[in-house]
Amino acid sequence: MSTASFVGFFLLGVVLWTALEWLIHGKAGHRKKAKNPFAKEHAKHHATTSYIAGWPIKFVIVTPASLLVWGALMPVMGKVNAAGIVAGLALMYLYYEAVHRSIHRRAPRNRYDRWIRIHHVYHHFHNPQQNWGVTSPLWDKVFGTYVKVELPVSIPEKHVFPWMLDPDTGDLAAAYADDYVIRQRRRDGAPVETG
Repeated sequence: MSTASFVGFFLLGVVLWTALEWLIHGKAGHRKKAKNPFAKEHAKHHATTSYIAGWPIKFVIVTPASLLVWGALMPVMGKVNAAGIVAGLALMYLYYEAVHRSIHRRAPRNRYDRWIRIHHVYHHFHNPQQNWGVTSPLWDKVFGTYVKVELPVSIPEKHVFPWMLDPDTGDLAAAYADDYVIRQRRRDGAPVETG
């Protein structure tokens, strides 16, 4: 077993995670009438965008799942190669968690950050059956769930992420005026868009 082999299987694990991310998010989290624990947690996340399930519950699920995958792959491909796949999956899972939390909690720092936030806000507030990939649009493009988002994206006032707001005025920050518009409710209940 060579280092090159481990690296190759590690990279395979990285790509496999992006497919699992799409599959778990879309099929387990957004399937109509889904009653699984993930779907319930995910529905809570969509209803209250500041809510993201805590690390303890995820650790309790991910650790045994990783060991099961490693145990299942080990007899077929050996310890090192199986470890490569699991390491790639695990690293990408941690990356996914970091990216998803940052979308909801901090302002974008680069073009990828900006794009992924727009992509994800569209998923949350326009069509939860589209743009399931959080870290990559690859599988959305492969399976037809990708939508190129037209700007500006409207976001309901009660779900605006704090980083979008000007701390002095409480209005949408000028830096995000080209990307987002806040959808407010009038007293009669009809939506009103503001930039």
